[in-house]
Amino acid sequence: MGGGDGPVLPAPRLWKPKETAAQQAVRTTAEAAASAIRAEAERAAVADQADIPAEALTVLGEGEDVAVGRFALRAMATPGHTPGALSFLLRDPSQQGASEWRFLFSGETLLPGSFGRIDVPGADPAAMLRSLRKLATLPDHVRVCPGHHYSAKPYTTIRVERKKGYLAKSDFEWERATVYQKFHGTGHAYQWEEPPQSKQPGAASGASALSLTSAGGAAAAARADDDDDSDDGPAV
Repeated sequence: MGGGDGPVLPAPRLWKPKETAAQQAVRTTAEAAASAIRAEAERAAVADQADIPAEALTVLGEGEDVAVGRFALRAMATPGHTPGALSFLLRDPSQQGASEWRFLFSGETLLPGSFGRIDVPGADPAAMLRSLRKLATLPDHVRVCPGHHYSAKPYTTIRVERKKGYLAKSDFEWERATVYQKFHGTGHAYQWEEPPQSKQPGAASGASALSLTSAGGAAAAARADDDDDSDDGPAV
């Protein structure tokens, strides 16, 4: 060594005692109890919001299947707008034995260019962000069917929302969106608004010029098909 520098000390390492089998069993039991308590709290909150007895609700866990007629839906826990909120995945009903997911019923979690309100009682912005990031892991082709929408089209896709919606927002952009929603209502990453003239007789429906409005109020002209998903997929 030269230059008068002292010895280079190794970075300290954190020592973590190895968990015994008994300690692991205690931790697992405690985590299961905490999960059950959270589930009951969520059920009570949902029952209170819906003004129905908690006993009338069935708690569905992450990844559980529920039969609706001839369809089998897969539950995804997506809280944020409300506690205990769920989204549901559906395989392509037109293909017998289809293995990949084709549709997502996102309720009040993911909307076209937006997300469910987080400025209402029981809402949790941090939980909403976690739910959106979970949905962002779904394949591009999955069509999103929300509980309602603020855009011209009542559906979107994971690809579109990852490209220009809230599925790819940074923490800073998310914080800005939550502040905007708190003071101005629902914020939009984008929103298609059909101009009045396109509704007149003889107007071309597929090539009508639409205005693209952002949460900040900026607008740009575009065509409907330019940013639309090229593969709408089969209709349910």
